[in-house]
Amino acid sequence: MEEKYAISPELLRYRQALPLYVKEGMTRDRIRNFVDRYGTDGVYLSLSGGKDSYVLFNIVRSMYPSIEAVYVDTWMEFPQIRSFIKQFDNVRTLKPKKGLKQIIEECGWCFPGKEVANTVEAARRGVPWAVRKMNGTDKNGMPDKYRKRFNNWSFLMDAPFLISDQCCLEMKENPLIQYENESGKKPIVALLAEESERRKTAYLKTGCNSFASRRVMSKPMAFWTEQDILWYIVRHNIGIAPPYGNIIKGRDGKLQCTGEQRTGCMFCPVGCHLNGFAKYRRLREYNRQLYDYCMYELGLDFVLKWIKENVRCRMD
Repeated sequence: MEEKYAISPELLRYRQALPLYVKEGMTRDRIRNFVDRYGTDGVYLSLSGGKDSYVLFNIVRSMYPSIEAVYVDTWMEFPQIRSFIKQFDNVRTLKPKKGLKQIIEECGWCFPGKEVANTVEAARRGVPWAVRKMNGTDKNGMPDKYRKRFNNWSFLMDAPFLISDQCCLEMKENPLIQYENESGKKPIVALLAEESERRKTAYLKTGCNSFASRRVMSKPMAFWTEQDILWYIVRHNIGIAPPYGNIIKGRDGKLQCTGEQRTGCMFCPVGCHLNGFAKYRRLREYNRQLYDYCMYELGLDFVLKWIKENVRCRMD
């Protein structure tokens, strides 16, 4: 049976193509609608220190200065990100219950992305839906065009290390969910539909404000693109965290950062194969002590060597 969506893929593409000033107005409308329902004391803004969440922070605080922001300090962010967060008022800091080393020992690394890592972990336990996904087949055992991409990563089933998507869940999502349960507040988050198939599907199901979902939240910038984020920063002249460097126009005419394109966990291997593992070379130059801890204390050196060999052999 075909899944029903609140937003059609065609409407999402239309919204993504709108001018930035139109998107800004739409985002403000969605924030206003969400806050009208729960009040300024009934919502919070999820602030990671990344450029997406900071753009949303800039918009929300311009409308509702009193709304609390919540930051999860995993100790895995760039130190400059943590310093960047400290300059803002009314920001609550949460801590995860487990550290990254414990999570890696118990659950493994997240590679190449959350959805594949989650599927690999479940398939290794013999969970039927995951096994079918890794084989690239649907529930009837027939080849599935969408699931074919999972089959491309089937060699990860034999990886000599644990793989799962639990690190983000344990270190970032669970502290926020616990805070929501204790405070009763609903989150406003800077998730973009273009970032992943999972986020795109979530947006199509609920739209920006998911009032009827099990976890109510607002994603008021879901139809923005990466270029929208960068153009907003440039046009409004707001400073972003130092790890991004400066924003320049590339040869293709698109804006890009001279430093990190994405921040988050310094050690996270998600997507690292797409740019030749360059993030780790930058980390070594940025802070050799952190690099050595990541590679040798956490064991990422062994993981990356295996990934480099097998991704090159299986994916080229």
